Amino acid sequence: MQYKINTKENFDIIVPQMAQFDSIMAEELFQHCSELQKNDKSAIIDFSNVLSMDSAIISTLEKMYTAFYGHHLSCAFCHLHQNLRPLFSADLNIVPTQIEAIDLVSMEGLERELLRDF
Repeated sequence: MQYKINTKENFDIIVPQMAQFDSIMAEELFQHCSELQKNDKSAIIDFSNVLSMDSAIISTLEKMYTAFYGHHLSCAFCHLHQNLRPLFSADLNIVPTQIEAIDLVSMEGLERELLRDF
């Protein structure tokens, strides 16, 4: 796997290690995120090392994002290179930094817990 993964209690931070994000990396990411969903964990995808990707991969990432929310989990993308930002839908959680992504995923987790009590 061409990723650095930092495992936390409720989510994983996944950092692709290649400048070119290709379909093989997307498939590996999709498989890892499917496992996270089975374990009730959210994901933060940090694209700080990625400079380019095929636009066809964007739809795979958007499906993965939707799957997290379908399982009542969170997903956030951070550190998107400026030439990649326009390729992504504005409906996704895209934040500038990893700290903001952690805050977003943590807050959504707290919201779900609070709403579950009502």
